Amino acid sequence: MAPIEFMGKLTEEARFGLGMDILRNSSIPTIQALLQQSGREATFGNSSQAWTFAGIAFRMAFDIGLHLPSDKLQVYVKSLTVEDIELRKRLFWSCYTWDKILSLYLGRMPGFTPAVDDIPMSFLDDYSDNELWSPYYGETPEAKANNSTYPPCSGYVISCFRQLCRLCVILNDLLHSIYSGDATASRELEDDHSGEMRMMNETPFVRISRDLRDWLISLPPHLRISPDQMPQLAPPAHIVSLNLLYHSTTILLHRPVILGAQDLNAPGPARSYLICVQATAAIHDLILLQANTFGLSHISFLNAYAVYIAATIAVLRFEREVHPGEDPAVSAQNTGLTYLLDVLQKVSNVMPALERSNAIIRKRMKAVLDRQRVQRKQAAYSNGSTPPKYNLPTPTSQQMNLAQPTAFQTLSNAVLAYSHYPRSDTTDSFGTPVSWPAGIRSSLHSEPDQHTEDFMPAFPGQQFPIGSEHSFGTMDMDLNARAALLGYTLDPHPRLNSTDIDWNFMDAYEGGQIPM
Repeated sequence: MAPIEFMGKLTEEARFGLGMDILRNSSIPTIQALLQQSGREATFGNSSQAWTFAGIAFRMAFDIGLHLPSDKLQVYVKSLTVEDIELRKRLFWSCYTWDKILSLYLGRMPGFTPAVDDIPMSFLDDYSDNELWSPYYGETPEAKANNSTYPPCSGYVISCFRQLCRLCVILNDLLHSIYSGDATASRELEDDHSGEMRMMNETPFVRISRDLRDWLISLPPHLRISPDQMPQLAPPAHIVSLNLLYHSTTILLHRPVILGAQDLNAPGPARSYLICVQATAAIHDLILLQANTFGLSHISFLNAYAVYIAATIAVLRFEREVHPGEDPAVSAQNTGLTYLLDVLQKVSNVMPALERSNAIIRKRMKAVLDRQRVQRKQAAYSNGSTPPKYNLPTPTSQQMNLAQPTAFQTLSNAVLAYSHYPRSDTTDSFGTPVSWPAGIRSSLHSEPDQHTEDFMPAFPGQQFPIGSEHSFGTMDMDLNARAALLGYTLDPHPRLNSTDIDWNFMDAYEGGQIPM
């Protein structure tokens, strides 16, 4: 039997077995199996199945009381041993973290959001942090040869998981407070722009920024990978993933400031842009480190999402830095975009869920290059010279179709598509406040007449559940109705007004007190 057929047979057996287990009473083994199956379905692009398996796991978790404080539960349930309490606590946080990771790619509201204040993040066997860790490549002779090239090191599995839980609590706040339909509606429905309303809208941004800062300050040195001091070999893969999630969360926090900028040269949007660029560079270097150490075939679903969200910022930087007459291939290389695209292409070959992520970025790049090609021709006609020819990979027709925005993404972009932002007629160098040449669109914004073509969502796997036949993208649609239709779907491009944001909390970063 071929490996693919064998894998398909095992998958069908697992689905059948889970289907039978669901008919029985909820149990910890069934919840664990459902989470595992949800992860597999997500990797293969089966978003509905991944969401459903995870949802059943979360319901079962509530059914057996995983969300209840362990110390209080033990008072009433005398049969629970210390091991039972520890297992329940770990499974609770496994549900919580997977819920946020799945929400990132699918663009759906988190579904496992019980109160976490009474659920401790302390685990009993911290001693396992010192157990030696080494990558597992498989049982083939080639795989065993790879195993011997990586020197075993301390895994820090428990302390890394604890920090992942803390970071996912912040990510949950970000998704609810900035990307949810309710948060978007509260910003769009307020027309008077009173000081009180601005403060209410900006408070989540400031709070989450400070939480991220505090998280980074308290991150143990053995879990932090400094972009300025990359090691020769990557630490254990879960530590790389932790750092990648931090930088992805940073981009997700600051993208709305760029999107909501009425003046892209203002200090707030300029600072958010630079923070996004720094996070993109960190993701680029971390993925390169991981690939050089373990290979691209071992990049996880979460890490691949980090590559995508970084690529959206890299395209933005590419548009700013490529000028008429310059070789776009060189600029794409310098901004890290070439490598990020290469990673998306290679990983999507083994992880079908990432095909749309790859297609979205490549389609946007084609639009940018096509526009630049027209500009070069116009310049050539004016002076009689022949425009140079450049070769960059172009998306296939299948990728162009795959990159089309879903019905929901068109719906949620309705107001943005008709917004106008002032742009400068001059350009400046990278690393200075954002300044746009005339006629150049931001990758994160869109022109009124082509918003569906150029749109780049924050959540590439997002789909609108009721199909594509609708008129929800029209400007005369009531905002309350549109917010209601978002339902469990996240807004892929929320906008924040940064005019009155207090940026003092970033002084520690700029002063070099917190190594990024």
